[in-house]
Amino acid sequence: MMTFQANTVLHKYFLAGMLTFLGAPALAETFPLPPPGTDVVGDLRVIMARQEDTLLDIARRYNLGYNEITDANPTVDPWLPGAGTPVLLPTQFILPNAPRQGIVLNIATMRMFYYPAPKPGESAVVITHPIGIGKEGWSTPVGATKVVSKQKDPAWNVPVSIQEEHAKKGEPLPSVVPPGPDNPLGQYAFRLGLPGYLIHGTNKPSGIGMRVSHGCIHLYPEDIARLFDQIPVGVSVQISNQPYLAGWRDGTLYLETHKPLEEDAKALDGNLTPVVNVIIGASGEKRRDINWRNVIRITRRGGGYPLPISANSPALEDIITDLPMVNETRETPPPASVTPARSANAETNEEPSPPSEQAAFDTKQWYVQAGNFKNMDKAHRLAAMLRHLGPSIPALHVAAPGGYRVLAGPFANKTEAQSHQKLIQASLGIDTFIKPPEIKRQVN
Repeated sequence: MMTFQANTVLHKYFLAGMLTFLGAPALAETFPLPPPGTDVVGDLRVIMARQEDTLLDIARRYNLGYNEITDANPTVDPWLPGAGTPVLLPTQFILPNAPRQGIVLNIATMRMFYYPAPKPGESAVVITHPIGIGKEGWSTPVGATKVVSKQKDPAWNVPVSIQEEHAKKGEPLPSVVPPGPDNPLGQYAFRLGLPGYLIHGTNKPSGIGMRVSHGCIHLYPEDIARLFDQIPVGVSVQISNQPYLAGWRDGTLYLETHKPLEEDAKALDGNLTPVVNVIIGASGEKRRDINWRNVIRITRRGGGYPLPISANSPALEDIITDLPMVNETRETPPPASVTPARSANAETNEEPSPPSEQAAFDTKQWYVQAGNFKNMDKAHRLAAMLRHLGPSIPALHVAAPGGYRVLAGPFANKTEAQSHQKLIQASLGIDTFIKPPEIKRQVN
């Protein structure tokens, strides 16, 4: 038994029904489709981080996005949670307010919901995955469309506007990027009826759950690989923007709130009217049976997962609870289309394994030295960040005189090292230098 002091609001009243503690939970992305009048699917989970984990690793293992895992665990260091740290998994969702058919994308929650047509004799299900969406200034459009085509190993015809954007940054792009590890489309793509917009994989999986695209929808490589054969051409796609969701489960009304997109937050300026309208729309004649104190606190705090707001729901300040913790054993899914750094040891599609302790490095290989630190945690954190760039860069921290050194690599030659040095400097804005192989001179 370990004490879990919730950094998000939880209470014994609904923990019993909402939290599942499992050593190796079933896949969290497919749920039985609830009957009309029930809107909540899934359950919350709590696991303990392992020494080598980052929150991004845990998010990917449990099919969550960056925003979901960090919003649910605001006091946990994303890059260095630490062994035994309780991590809340927000694997419970209120279905978007939209017809339960085809693909429904909620850009505010950065999540896809797919309602496949059930085959004869099969029960209906909903499949949900985290997504990456358009960054501010390149927003993903809202509206109804459909999948008009799909393609394996797509080439990327780079729009002129994106070529110009990259040229200004000193990162010129070709007019066409062929299939491969440098292709941002990944290995699979669905083209939408909205000209220029796609649902596709990515060579930067750490960006799932963030605003990273020029308007397209990104999926984890393993998620789009599973969906590619399931989703037919012609299926409907509804793109919505619903940061506030209300829905029912077992006679209790729940509220799920997310931070509005930046451009929407500026317009709202703290206005709670959209939240109230969502609750009234879901509660109908029962609008008086609402714990409005909970509504206000949930909205201000966010968290990104459902919490009860019915009149008999507990006050949100009553929250320190002893919870049983279990070791988390689920493995990170192998990426379906992402090749790690183009180095001598990158012959498979597996991401480089993070070292659990200081690791010795091969003095006969090329490296990029990315920093010196007196504090091991800071070195560990930077190495983890490098491993989550796209394409992923192998990195480790090693003991050095007076502290610790972070090395990216190994790389087969100077050209590869220089290429990754440029990527590191552009992505993280840190000074680096090339560390060539050590040559031992023979003494006659």
